[in-house]
Amino acid sequence: MPRVLAVFPLVLLLSACVEPASPRSGGPAVVPAPMKNPEIPPAMKMPVEAQAKLEKPAIVPPAQPASSLLVLSARAAEILYADDEPGRKSALASCSGKVEKELVRCLLAVRYADDAKAAGLARDLYDRAEVVAGLEKARRTEFGYRGEIQLVPERPVGRYREHLRWVLSAFTEIDDVYSALEKRAGKPMKYRWKGLELRFFRSVNRTTPAAFASAWYVAYNVSGSLMRSAEGVRDTLVHELFHMNDADHSWWSGPALQATYDGILARCPIPLGGKWPTRRCLRPWAPAQTTVKGGTYYAFQPGNDVHEYAAELGLRYFLEQREALASRRIAAPFK
Repeated sequence: MPRVLAVFPLVLLLSACVEPASPRSGGPAVVPAPMKNPEIPPAMKMPVEAQAKLEKPAIVPPAQPASSLLVLSARAAEILYADDEPGRKSALASCSGKVEKELVRCLLAVRYADDAKAAGLARDLYDRAEVVAGLEKARRTEFGYRGEIQLVPERPVGRYREHLRWVLSAFTEIDDVYSALEKRAGKPMKYRWKGLELRFFRSVNRTTPAAFASAWYVAYNVSGSLMRSAEGVRDTLVHELFHMNDADHSWWSGPALQATYDGILARCPIPLGGKWPTRRCLRPWAPAQTTVKGGTYYAFQPGNDVHEYAAELGLRYFLEQREALASRRIAAPFK
């Protein structure tokens, strides 16, 4: 078949070069037969679907511009209303027409409309560090040696508004320190301290856990035993920030610190009849002063691991750098 198709155009070309007889010559005029288009084999015809696509090209919608937000506005709406789906839809309707940060600010204003002071703090927190003050969903879950605990969402308004003030103070200080360190480094630090979800909750009849973190969100307990002062809130948030960044770097702290951690625990074995090493033995190696009620230093509490020790080291580093940046004297080093 390909050969026939190749010869046919050549025949047409040669025919065009032969002049037909003229009536003046006395011979009968020769009228060439009308030319027929060659039949294209079915296998070589363009499918009907392909023809339709050529005739009516698909309309591709323009790509939406990428968001500059670390906490997307849709996600902000979810955490602000947790289990309240009707409330979320109503808030989004109230803020219709707004986008990006303006939409999140509007959602915050709607969510905290019943407490003007809390609304101002939530807005300032968002503007300073892109931290969205939302809610943790109600659930009952296991927390290691603490046992099973019931969590309920609790907005930081009214009697709990002070927590928002402490959080804003903490993130202001955190941003000041890490921004100064980044400026000194002369390049972006591979460490994230902005653009986070902050989910408030209350543990029913318990004061633990004070907080926990995962995948760029911090869950914050308004009845947590460590959340009773601006300093306690700041130190806890610095600790949780380290966990999130450690996870983002494939839990770097484990391989880097496991041998050191094991060596410390080998020096301070659990006494006969005891449940954990004594604080007296561990004190020289404790990076921070956080302790477990009835237990030992949080960095070495049985049930925790090297990652908690690492996060307490991260807190110690933050506190020392804060003092150094302010030209203040740094406390004596620990072992």
